[in-house]
Amino acid sequence: MTNIRKNIAFFSHESGVYGATRSLIDIILGLKKYNCHAIVFIPNKGQIEKILIENNIEYFIFPYKAWVTGIQNEQTFFLKLRTFKFKLQKYLKNLFLLKKITNILKQYKIQYIYTNTITIPIGFLASRKLKINHIWHIREFGMLDHGFKFDFGNKFSYKRINKSKRVFVISKAVKIFYKSRISTKKLKIIYNGVFSKKSYKDIQYQEFSLKKKTIRFLMVGQIKKTKGQYDAIKAFSEVVKKHQNIKLIIVGAGEIDKIKKYRNDLKLEKYIQIIGHLDNPLKEYENADVFLMCSHNEAFGRVTIEAMAYGLPVIGLNRKATKELVENNKNGLLYGQEYRSLENAIELMLNKPELITTLGNNAYNYVRENFSIEKMTEDIYKELSIII
Repeated sequence: MTNIRKNIAFFSHESGVYGATRSLIDIILGLKKYNCHAIVFIPNKGQIEKILIENNIEYFIFPYKAWVTGIQNEQTFFLKLRTFKFKLQKYLKNLFLLKKITNILKQYKIQYIYTNTITIPIGFLASRKLKINHIWHIREFGMLDHGFKFDFGNKFSYKRINKSKRVFVISKAVKIFYKSRISTKKLKIIYNGVFSKKSYKDIQYQEFSLKKKTIRFLMVGQIKKTKGQYDAIKAFSEVVKKHQNIKLIIVGAGEIDKIKKYRNDLKLEKYIQIIGHLDNPLKEYENADVFLMCSHNEAFGRVTIEAMAYGLPVIGLNRKATKELVENNKNGLLYGQEYRSLENAIELMLNKPELITTLGNNAYNYVRENFSIEKMTEDIYKELSIII
């Protein structure tokens, strides 16, 4: 049976190529098999353009604005007034762009508008103007993981989010967080698919060798306090007192100079390498033995799944979505809030290196069965078909 063509407009909050935008591309490409035609809106020029062009995906650039702002120290009346004026200008900018955007949506006979993050309202505004089905895909907690809040408060914002036909969330943890704010009838968990089934088959990883002289631990993600790299360095400062055959590789953009200073102050240059951002950390996954997920408030953890796909066991903080993905003593180890708990988990891997092989093999099989792009897009298509 031929699937009826569905025209979908996707709105991205950024033009770089990070977790959310990579998932967006995966969704668009995965939906092609269901006769879904996509156009994409991005807020400025950026790396995502190259991927869109390579995949023959039409896109449009409009400088729309977010409706969230990072927490600021608003101590005086004048600072509060200036901040409110800035927020209002952003919202009015979005309203000003609506006419041009809706003209494009009408031209392409768009049936669904798909907003890829909670941080931008432009897709929702366009959907209301044209009376088109709107889907919100929420990939964050907001204040907890990114330190932002809605410009005009929760009541104003959630009232509008609740008018969407569906609100996809990327984990049980995110659903629990929003279930008191968003109708549970509209909330639907859609786990990110990280690789296609074919890609999983193509991934070649070497099982950990007990003869290996140096055991390599890896972290991938934005470098900042809440992502846990400082916790990992602190734990390593204790572990190296007993084990010298270890190395920690930290990949990611962010507080590069600050974290290098922290490492150097602890005299760990020999044991910890800070690489910075890599567009594709493939080689680092291939060369690593154990992955560390130390984020304090992870909404999903795409890099956790990527690491497991390369046969890496994960040592993860027992919080939020990490505890959904990491099953203790099955595909990794969970540790408590204190860095001493992380230290103990690392030492357990070092003292019982056979765990690296066993847990790594389990991790590899777990993600192949549960986190394919095909499964993600099938789940999304089913929901789209229901709400036409």
